[in-house]
Amino acid sequence: MPRKLDPKIAEVLKGFGYGAEAVWDCHGTWVVLHKVLEQIAAKVGIQFDPPTIIEADSKSKIVAICVQGTNGKQVEWSFGEAAPGNNKNSYPYAMAEKRAKDRVILKLIGLHGLAYSEDEADDFKETVARAGEKKAPTVQTEDRLDWDDILQDMGITPESAAKSREPYKALASAMKMATTEAELAHFAHENAQEIWRLSNEARHHLREAYNRHAETL
Repeated sequence: MPRKLDPKIAEVLKGFGYGAEAVWDCHGTWVVLHKVLEQIAAKVGIQFDPPTIIEADSKSKIVAICVQGTNGKQVEWSFGEAAPGNNKNSYPYAMAEKRAKDRVILKLIGLHGLAYSEDEADDFKETVARAGEKKAPTVQTEDRLDWDDILQDMGITPESAAKSREPYKALASAMKMATTEAELAHFAHENAQEIWRLSNEARHHLREAYNRHAETL
Protein backbone atom coordinates (compact mmCIF):
# COMPACT_ATOMS: atom_id res chain seq x y z
CA MET A 1 0.00 0.00 0.00
CA PRO A 2 1.47 3.42 -1.00
CA ARG A 3 2.77 5.52 1.88
CA LYS A 4 0.67 8.57 2.65
CA LEU A 5 2.26 11.83 1.58
CA ASP A 6 3.88 13.80 4.40
CA PRO A 7 1.21 16.38 5.42
CA LYS A 8 3.81 19.18 5.54
CA ILE A 9 4.84 18.46 1.96
CA ALA A 10 1.21 18.12 0.88
CA GLU A 11 0.38 21.50 2.43
CA VAL A 12 3.22 23.29 0.65
CA LEU A 13 2.44 21.70 -2.71
CA LYS A 14 -1.26 22.46 -2.33
CA GLY A 15 -0.39 26.12 -1.90
CA PHE A 16 1.10 26.08 -5.40
CA GLY A 17 -1.70 24.05 -6.96
CA TYR A 18 -0.07 20.61 -6.87
CA GLY A 19 -0.92 17.32 -5.20
CA ALA A 20 0.58 13.88 -4.77
CA GLU A 21 1.20 13.62 -8.53
CA ALA A 22 4.12 16.05 -8.09
CA VAL A 23 6.15 13.66 -5.93
CA TRP A 24 6.95 10.00 -5.43
CA ASP A 25 8.13 7.91 -2.53
CA CYS A 26 11.63 6.55 -3.23
CA HIS A 27 12.17 4.01 -0.46
CA GLY A 28 11.06 6.45 2.23
CA THR A 29 12.44 9.60 0.59
CA TRP A 30 9.99 12.03 -0.99
CA VAL A 31 11.20 13.20 -4.39
CA VAL A 32 9.73 16.19 -6.26
CA LEU A 33 9.63 16.29 -10.06
CA HIS A 34 12.12 18.77 -11.55
CA LYS A 35 9.52 20.32 -13.84
CA VAL A 36 7.24 20.96 -10.86
CA LEU A 37 10.01 22.84 -9.04
CA GLU A 38 10.68 24.90 -12.16
CA GLN A 39 6.99 25.77 -12.46
CA ILE A 40 6.80 26.72 -8.79
CA ALA A 41 9.88 28.92 -9.17
CA ALA A 42 8.19 30.72 -12.06
CA LYS A 43 4.99 31.21 -10.04
CA VAL A 44 6.90 32.57 -7.05
CA GLY A 45 9.14 34.72 -9.24
CA ILE A 46 12.39 33.28 -7.91
CA GLN A 47 15.42 35.01 -9.38
CA PHE A 48 18.89 33.46 -9.55
CA ASP A 49 22.28 35.18 -9.57
CA PRO A 50 24.94 33.99 -12.03
CA PRO A 51 26.52 30.80 -10.66
CA THR A 52 29.91 30.66 -9.00
CA ILE A 53 32.04 27.91 -10.51
CA ILE A 54 33.69 25.89 -7.74
CA GLU A 55 35.17 23.13 -9.89
CA ALA A 56 35.09 22.52 -13.62
CA ASP A 57 36.86 19.58 -15.20
CA SER A 58 35.23 18.91 -18.55
CA LYS A 59 37.57 16.05 -19.38
CA SER A 60 36.63 14.16 -16.21
CA LYS A 61 33.03 15.42 -16.34
CA ILE A 62 33.28 16.86 -12.84
CA VAL A 63 31.42 20.10 -12.18
CA ALA A 64 30.51 21.88 -8.94
CA ILE A 65 28.77 25.25 -8.81
CA CYS A 66 27.19 27.48 -6.19
CA VAL A 67 23.89 29.19 -6.95
CA GLN A 68 22.08 31.90 -5.03
CA GLY A 69 18.40 32.72 -5.46
CA THR A 70 15.76 34.95 -3.93
CA ASN A 71 11.98 35.18 -3.84
CA GLY A 72 12.17 38.87 -2.99
CA LYS A 73 11.94 38.30 0.76
CA GLN A 74 14.41 35.53 1.41
CA VAL A 75 17.83 34.68 -0.03
CA GLU A 76 19.17 31.13 -0.17
CA TRP A 77 22.19 29.46 -1.78
CA SER A 78 23.27 25.90 -2.45
CA PHE A 79 25.74 23.78 -4.38
CA GLY A 80 25.13 21.60 -7.38
CA GLU A 81 27.54 18.79 -8.16
CA ALA A 82 27.85 16.42 -11.10
CA ALA A 83 30.50 13.74 -11.40
CA PRO A 84 30.72 10.22 -12.89
CA GLY A 85 29.93 8.79 -9.47
CA ASN A 86 26.57 10.54 -9.17
CA ASN A 87 25.62 11.41 -12.73
CA LYS A 88 25.31 9.41 -15.94
CA ASN A 89 24.10 12.42 -17.93
CA SER A 90 26.43 13.56 -20.74
CA TYR A 91 25.93 17.22 -19.76
CA PRO A 92 27.50 17.68 -16.29
CA TYR A 93 27.25 21.49 -16.34
CA ALA A 94 23.53 21.40 -17.02
CA MET A 95 23.01 18.74 -14.36
CA ALA A 96 25.00 20.69 -11.77
CA GLU A 97 22.88 23.76 -12.54
CA LYS A 98 19.64 21.80 -12.19
CA ARG A 99 20.67 20.35 -8.85
CA ALA A 100 21.83 23.67 -7.45
CA LYS A 101 18.71 25.55 -8.55
CA ASP A 102 16.36 22.81 -7.38
CA ARG A 103 17.97 22.82 -3.92
CA VAL A 104 17.59 26.60 -3.71
CA ILE A 105 13.94 26.35 -4.76
CA LEU A 106 13.29 23.68 -2.13
CA LYS A 107 14.80 25.99 0.51
CA LEU A 108 12.79 29.02 -0.61
CA ILE A 109 9.47 27.16 -0.58
CA GLY A 110 10.12 25.43 2.74
CA LEU A 111 10.64 21.86 1.57
CA HIS A 112 14.38 21.56 2.16
CA GLY A 113 14.99 18.64 4.48
CA LEU A 114 11.53 17.22 3.78
CA ALA A 115 11.96 16.35 0.09
CA TYR A 116 14.60 16.13 -2.59
CA SER A 117 14.50 17.05 -6.26
CA GLU A 118 14.26 14.50 -9.05
CA ASP A 119 17.75 15.41 -10.27
CA GLU A 120 19.49 15.09 -6.89
CA ALA A 121 20.89 11.72 -7.95
CA ASP A 122 20.53 9.20 -10.75
CA ASP A 123 19.62 6.67 -8.05
CA PHE A 124 16.19 8.29 -7.71
CA LYS A 125 15.45 7.93 -11.40
CA GLU A 126 16.79 4.38 -11.56
CA THR A 127 14.76 3.35 -8.53
CA VAL A 128 11.57 4.75 -10.03
CA ALA A 129 12.36 3.18 -13.38
CA ARG A 130 12.86 -0.22 -11.76
CA ALA A 131 9.63 0.16 -9.81
CA GLY A 132 7.76 1.16 -12.94
CA GLU A 133 9.18 -1.72 -14.94
CA LYS A 134 8.25 -4.19 -12.22
CA LYS A 135 4.60 -3.16 -12.10
CA ALA A 136 4.09 -2.11 -15.69
CA PRO A 137 6.68 -3.79 -17.91
CA THR A 138 6.91 -2.80 -21.53
CA VAL A 139 6.06 -5.36 -24.19
CA GLN A 140 6.77 -5.47 -27.89
CA THR A 141 4.80 -8.55 -28.90
CA GLU A 142 1.35 -9.98 -28.32
CA ASP A 143 1.54 -11.90 -25.05
CA ARG A 144 -2.02 -11.85 -23.76
CA LEU A 145 -1.83 -15.24 -22.10
CA ASP A 146 1.12 -14.06 -20.00
CA TRP A 147 -0.73 -10.88 -19.06
CA ASP A 148 -3.77 -12.90 -18.04
CA ASP A 149 -1.62 -15.08 -15.80
CA ILE A 150 -0.17 -12.02 -14.08
CA LEU A 151 -3.60 -10.43 -13.69
CA GLN A 152 -4.94 -13.60 -12.16
CA ASP A 153 -2.11 -13.58 -9.62
CA MET A 154 -2.91 -9.95 -8.76
CA GLY A 155 -6.58 -10.73 -8.33
CA ILE A 156 -7.65 -8.18 -10.95
CA THR A 157 -10.24 -8.89 -13.63
CA PRO A 158 -9.75 -6.98 -16.91
CA GLU A 159 -12.58 -4.78 -18.12
CA SER A 160 -14.30 -5.31 -21.45
CA ALA A 161 -13.08 -3.47 -24.53
CA ALA A 162 -16.03 -1.07 -24.33
CA LYS A 163 -15.42 -0.17 -20.69
CA SER A 164 -11.70 0.21 -21.35
CA ARG A 165 -12.11 2.82 -24.07
CA GLU A 166 -12.34 5.96 -21.89
CA PRO A 167 -9.77 4.84 -19.27
CA TYR A 168 -7.40 4.02 -22.13
CA LYS A 169 -7.78 7.50 -23.61
CA ALA A 170 -7.18 9.13 -20.23
CA LEU A 171 -4.09 7.01 -19.54
CA ALA A 172 -2.67 7.58 -23.02
CA SER A 173 -3.16 11.33 -22.65
CA ALA A 174 -1.51 11.39 -19.21
CA MET A 175 1.39 9.31 -20.48
CA LYS A 176 2.17 11.83 -23.22
CA MET A 177 2.71 14.50 -20.54
CA ALA A 178 5.90 12.74 -19.41
CA THR A 179 8.95 14.67 -20.59
CA THR A 180 11.69 12.49 -19.07
CA GLU A 181 12.27 8.76 -18.66
CA ALA A 182 11.86 9.14 -14.90
CA GLU A 183 8.45 10.80 -15.34
CA LEU A 184 7.39 8.06 -17.75
CA ALA A 185 8.42 5.35 -15.30
CA HIS A 186 6.65 7.27 -12.53
CA PHE A 187 3.47 7.31 -14.66
CA ALA A 188 3.65 3.53 -15.11
CA HIS A 189 4.27 2.99 -11.41
CA GLU A 190 1.46 5.26 -10.23
CA ASN A 191 -1.12 3.95 -12.72
CA ALA A 192 -0.23 0.25 -12.64
CA GLN A 193 -3.54 -0.83 -11.13
CA GLU A 194 -5.58 1.08 -13.73
CA ILE A 195 -3.40 -0.24 -16.54
CA TRP A 196 -3.94 -3.82 -15.39
CA ARG A 197 -7.72 -3.28 -15.46
CA LEU A 198 -7.73 -2.45 -19.17
CA SER A 199 -8.81 -5.07 -21.66
CA ASN A 200 -6.02 -7.19 -23.10
CA GLU A 201 -6.07 -5.31 -26.38
CA ALA A 202 -6.17 -1.84 -24.79
CA ARG A 203 -3.35 -2.77 -22.43
CA HIS A 204 -1.24 -4.06 -25.30
CA HIS A 205 -1.74 -0.88 -27.33
CA LEU A 206 -0.87 1.26 -24.31
CA ARG A 207 2.39 -0.66 -23.90
CA GLU A 208 3.20 -0.08 -27.55
CA ALA A 209 2.53 3.65 -27.11
CA TYR A 210 4.64 3.61 -23.93
CA ASN A 211 7.58 2.12 -25.81
CA ARG A 212 7.26 4.60 -28.69
CA HIS A 213 7.14 7.54 -26.29
CA ALA A 214 10.13 6.21 -24.34
CA GLU A 215 12.18 6.16 -27.54
CA THR A 216 11.57 9.89 -28.04
CA LEU A 217 12.81 10.90 -24.57
